[in-house]
Amino acid sequence: MKVQILISFWCCIFAIQGNLFVATGQKTDDVEICADKSNSCAVHAEEVLKLCKFSFIKEQCQKTCMLCPEVTTAPPSSLYRGECGKPKFNPGLMLRITGGTDAKYGAIPWQVGIKQKFNDSSLFFRCGGTLISREHIVTAASCITGAKLPLLAYLGKHRNVSNLPDHGQLVVEISNITEHPQFDLTTFDNDLALLTMSSPVDFTDYIRPACLPKQNEEITPGKMALASGWGLESPSDSQPSHGVMQQVELPIISNMECNIIYLTQTGLANRITPNMICAGYLNGGKDACVGDGGGPLVVRHKGSYFLVGVISWGVGCGERPGVYTKVSKKVDWINAIIE
Repeated sequence: MKVQILISFWCCIFAIQGNLFVATGQKTDDVEICADKSNSCAVHAEEVLKLCKFSFIKEQCQKTCMLCPEVTTAPPSSLYRGECGKPKFNPGLMLRITGGTDAKYGAIPWQVGIKQKFNDSSLFFRCGGTLISREHIVTAASCITGAKLPLLAYLGKHRNVSNLPDHGQLVVEISNITEHPQFDLTTFDNDLALLTMSSPVDFTDYIRPACLPKQNEEITPGKMALASGWGLESPSDSQPSHGVMQQVELPIISNMECNIIYLTQTGLANRITPNMICAGYLNGGKDACVGDGGGPLVVRHKGSYFLVGVISWGVGCGERPGVYTKVSKKVDWINAIIE
């Protein structure tokens, strides 16, 4: 009954706003335009998305129901052809993610959101990722295991609702998934995967790659790092309480100290391997959380941001340091694929 009432309501809305219709199938320069027929589709996007399985809603709201071609083109922006790890906008590095703050749009231009697309055109947010080249994204194998194409990469994204586009965003299909051959889903050792996009992207003010460290390069404990993502603030949350990407500063912790913390606080012994790196505080308070997996942990060095970790696992959110895949241990593997 509730669904019938909602359908009837939207039928009335679309009928009343007939003067706002945009003709779907209209052609410009022989290119068919895929669009919503009513402005109400985008205005009430969250409600409309729940009804996209109905043919009437699909017909009226093609764009909002994500029935248009998946690969979109970012609007004109000052093209960036410089070095990696150089955002146009300063992240501000303030102190959810848990215990974080809203990121400034464009300050973390290497952040990627990965979504699974199903046959009914619905989307499921799988994890975060990091842009490292025009065609490649680094993420965690743990959040991509079992995933099947098509996957969509959201670049230049700020808001966490895919149907509310940001002016600098780009959506590109993933054409290939490469998990690290030694990934262990039980221990999360070697938790890394490389995603290849279907076509290379142009770098803009909002889409730029992070730098890769040198193979086996070590990060000094105490060095401040920046984690980011669209995840929950608490494992008990059903959805993010914030509308935009979050960021948080965390100190790097030695593997020895991290192993001691996990042993004494959780009973897990020797779980932090040489392929992992820890960041956070002894008493927690600031951390990555559910939904942030696969996202970046970067450090600033000589004016550029380097990807030192990939958000991997932890026990709870904000209760103790989080554990990240140590990228410097996998640089040779990454370069062998992308070069």
